[in-house]
This record gives sequence, C-alpha cells and structure tokens, in this order.
Amino acid sequence: MLQIGSRAFVDGAVFISRIICLGFLIGLAVSDIRYRKVPTACLITGSVLAAVYCLIFQREQWILSTMGLLVGAGFVLISKVTREGLGYGDSIMICVLGIYLGLWALLEILLITWGLASVAAVVILMKRKSSRKAAIPLVPFITIGYLVMWSSELIAG
Repeated sequence: MLQIGSRAFVDGAVFISRIICLGFLIGLAVSDIRYRKVPTACLITGSVLAAVYCLIFQREQWILSTMGLLVGAGFVLISKVTREGLGYGDSIMICVLGIYLGLWALLEILLITWGLASVAAVVILMKRKSSRKAAIPLVPFITIGYLVMWSSELIAG
C-alpha cells in the first residue's frame, strides 16, 4: 500500500503538480497573447493552490517559498512604480510561482524569461514592426522559462 509520506507518493504528487502548473501557465499565456490580460480569478486560484501545495509537500522549505513570494512582491512594486510598465498580472504570476517553486527555481525561470523577452524585443525592433514603447506579453516567456527549468530538473534527475 502506498502511504502518503512515502517517497513515491511525494514524487508522484510533485510530478502531477508540475503538469497542473504547466497547464495553468499555458492557459494564462494564451490569455495574455490574445487579450493582453491575465485573469485575476486564475491568479487567485493559482495562489491558493500554490499555498496549499507548499503546506502539504514543502513544509520544510517554507523559507524559500517566502523568499520567492518576496521577489514577486518586488515585481508588484515595480509594476506600481512604472504604472504597469510591467503588468500587475505578470507580477502576481511571479508571486504565485515564487510561492510554488521557491526562490532558486523562480530566479532560474526569471533569468530565462528576461533573456528570451529581451531577444524577442530586439527582433521586433529590428523588424521595425513596433516602437520602443510597444508592450509584449510576458506570461508566454514565463511559461517557456518554466518548461526549461522543469526540463533541466528532469534531465538532471
């Protein structure tokens, strides 16, 4: 019989949670591309799910989750200061991922996200398709960053 505290159960739960997170991010990325908006209800749901996941499966790593949340809070502050130069939805999504993944995985995702978004911005500017003030949806890049981070975890074992 599989016990809740067993390693196989925890590994399975983590894998399922990663798939759910990926589906969640893909849905938000589509919304961000199509409507230039990240639905608040989805962000609230994601926040609750991330907190419950951490309470059940990552109790010993609550400090890293708190630090990830604080990084996200820094992005919310940036959104406020820049009058949504970086959208609130994007910033709150970073908070949710910070709670769910913790500090180090969040920083890895953000590094990939900003690198990819920078390359996309340069390509768009070089093709003269828009001005320097044009906005690009960020959640698709966060989703790709998450995929790269998760793939590297799976490959590393």
